[in-house]
Amino acid sequence: MNRGVAFALAALGILYLISSNTRAQNESTMDTSPVMLPDTTHPADTLTIVNATPGPGTKLPRGSPISITIEVEYTLASLDAARLVVSIGEIKATSPNCSGATSAEFSDAAAIDIQRGTNRTELTVVWSGDTGQATKGRVYGIGFIAFFPSIWTAASPRTRFKYFGMAPGYCYPFGP
Repeated sequence: MNRGVAFALAALGILYLISSNTRAQNESTMDTSPVMLPDTTHPADTLTIVNATPGPGTKLPRGSPISITIEVEYTLASLDAARLVVSIGEIKATSPNCSGATSAEFSDAAAIDIQRGTNRTELTVVWSGDTGQATKGRVYGIGFIAFFPSIWTAASPRTRFKYFGMAPGYCYPFGP
């Protein structure tokens, strides 16, 4: 192999490593530090969590998966079809009752396809229970979880179309 080819291959290898590290850092930041404020684009598209079981404020035991059933009412006006995603964000115990939280680590989510119009639907998300299984090994021990709904495009590759931020009134303490 001549020196020119070896140099070119080495340069490509360095660029690949830089690109991989940057992508991993971006994905890590995206997963662990979501923007807490909803976006204001597409104001005609709305979402309200109507009910959840167990009810808000219920202390959840950590250490094993827990199913949470969520009833939502949405209006989808900007797209004919989309995907509704409700993510669970784990919040440190330093933000009592989720107030003042500036970040959350998304651990689990549920998704369903939705259609244009105003509708009610139900979905069940299984919270992994602060076991570290869904958070790359991070375990809080005590803290809070909250819901973070969003709408994604229906076509692949899916992109986030609207982010609603943390759903008000649905905060759950967890711990031993």
